[in-house]
Amino acid sequence: MAGPETFADLMNGRVDAVMASRTNLNAFVKKHAEAISRSGYCFSGGVLGAGSAIGLRKGNSELQQVLNQALESMIKDGTLSKLSIKWFGEDVAPKA
Repeated sequence: MAGPETFADLMNGRVDAVMASRTNLNAFVKKHAEAISRSGYCFSGGVLGAGSAIGLRKGNSELQQVLNQALESMIKDGTLSKLSIKWFGEDVAPKA
């Protein structure tokens, strides 16, 4: 995952391009639109995985179940898409 040092390298000319999560990259480009542009395709699946995840301590299956149910509900009723648009400017929520 691209961290602050990755974007600093880009801004300072130490690298010509970076790959980052769509939401992080969009936020960075919006903040630095005078110097940075976004290009190319949005990748998902394959070696790049299916998206973001939530890390939990092993053995906390109760919390895992509650989170999974909440996310599934939010995906089905469109809440996650609405929040995605509100906070990221585009719908990056998984589809049911």
